[in-house]
Amino acid sequence: FTLIILEKKNQVEEEEEQNEKLIKKCRSKINSMAISALEELRILGKMEAPNGILKGENFFEGNWEEANLSNADLRNSNILDVNLNKANLSGANLRGSIVIESNATKEKNLDSLQKKFGVCKSMRGCLLPNGKIYNGFFQFKEDLKIAEDSGIDVNDKFEMSRWYGVDV
Repeated sequence: FTLIILEKKNQVEEEEEQNEKLIKKCRSKINSMAISALEELRILGKMEAPNGILKGENFFEGNWEEANLSNADLRNSNILDVNLNKANLSGANLRGSIVIESNATKEKNLDSLQKKFGVCKSMRGCLLPNGKIYNGFFQFKEDLKIAEDSGIDVNDKFEMSRWYGVDV
């Protein structure tokens, strides 16, 4: 029995070490290294909720150009100066994240933001490249469902602005 527990403990430690190595590679400025790590995370089932390991991480100057981040759980992550050019963010959850001055988002107008982030799953509390907190302008279904489940009238712009934490 003790041997089984020690073996399980070793497996957990090895998995944690592997996760740390993959996260470190995701931060790489070398595109092929970052993409390889992201794809490995996808294959291992560690990119999407509930097993995603990207949430809450700091990614600074990583090169995610053309990365497949569809359905990635990036909640509460710092995505600072990350190259997101041509990255697939379809269904990605960026709730509570900070996404500032990444190569793909240096343009700060609404059209460019919508092209890049309009396909995400949720962005409540996300700090956008234009320096503002996401205010609900994409009407993400998940955000609306959570607000509604919290007793918020999703048709009342004042209630919704309070829920998003922004001014009307």
